Amino acid sequence: MENHLFVVKTSDIQNSGLFTQLYESMPQYRKQKIDSFRFAKDKYLSLAAGALLEYALSGVEKNSREIALGSHGKPYIVSGKLHFNLSHCDGIGVCAVSDRCVGVDAEGIRTVSDGLIQRVLLPDEIKWVNSFGSPEEKDRAFLRLWTVKESVMKYLGTGLGLDPGKIDISLDDPVNARCERYDLSGVKFTEFDFEKRHITVCSEHKVFVPRPTVLTPQMILKKIKAAPES
Repeated sequence: MENHLFVVKTSDIQNSGLFTQLYESMPQYRKQKIDSFRFAKDKYLSLAAGALLEYALSGVEKNSREIALGSHGKPYIVSGKLHFNLSHCDGIGVCAVSDRCVGVDAEGIRTVSDGLIQRVLLPDEIKWVNSFGSPEEKDRAFLRLWTVKESVMKYLGTGLGLDPGKIDISLDDPVNARCERYDLSGVKFTEFDFEKRHITVCSEHKVFVPRPTVLTPQMILKKIKAAPES
């Protein structure tokens, strides 16, 4: 199968009618997750990620769509016919879909504290981040490193159970990563800048996709409704 990186903007689903239609098309576990959030912005983000996953699963037979959680909480499709990973940030939901294991992280460009930089980066990485002149460039440099580390943790399924400081990033061309606990020799990274956000995909593909596919709620609903029932 082809790889896909789907993106949807939460601003497009804030219309009450579209929100309701998408919400009603979600499986019960996703509805419960959306309902658990107190603030509307978090509900939109959870719905956006869930809607993209349902869009991706719409081409899979219904009896092959069962989702379970790994030991560290990473969701996966039991049938093994599809691999996926979700992320969201600052008004977008993201879903990476592949025939092989995949991890994806999206981060909005924002101000980063020196304390955070010192806590999660290695000395050479800190030196690289601090080599940038302006605060904006420094923030972008950090978030580039962070999305690589986070995508590795999500690829492995460890989440923050793996200390990001244990992942050593080399920003050569191509970017590569090392970790004493895991063999990362086969992983590669595809990076995207998307409207003041940075997205990194960790996979076994040299180029995961050339560019993200941006979907509208209407496109998502149309495909979900056309999905086979069995």
